[in-house]
Amino acid sequence: MFDWNRANETELLQACRAAGISAAPGTPKETLIQLLTGEKEEATPNPIDKWREALMEFLLDYWMVVRGQTECPAKDLEVWTEQLPGQAIVQRKPGLPPGQIACRTCTDAQVMCCIVQNKANAHLIERRKK
Repeated sequence: MFDWNRANETELLQACRAAGISAAPGTPKETLIQLLTGEKEEATPNPIDKWREALMEFLLDYWMVVRGQTECPAKDLEVWTEQLPGQAIVQRKPGLPPGQIACRTCTDAQVMCCIVQNKANAHLIERRKK
């Protein structure tokens, strides 16, 4: 078994994020290790996750418009089901809710950069924030 005690807080947060565990920056190292090993089931929610979810919903809703401009893990959204002349049909990957893909793998800073860099659409993203 991997010795999580050798990892620093940033590595532990990234491992949590990769495992789909929401943990806020500043969560004690011991708590992060307990989350990763299954000894603890709940963490203090990361406040950026609401923005992460909203951004993912925005991408899903406007994918045909933004897909050519997107150079991030959101490219994983694409499942090519059919190619028609001059048109590609894109569908959500079955069984993957928005919170479990793409933006979930990005750092908090990257999520906020996406929102700040897309000022023109920030209001559309914010509307999806729950």
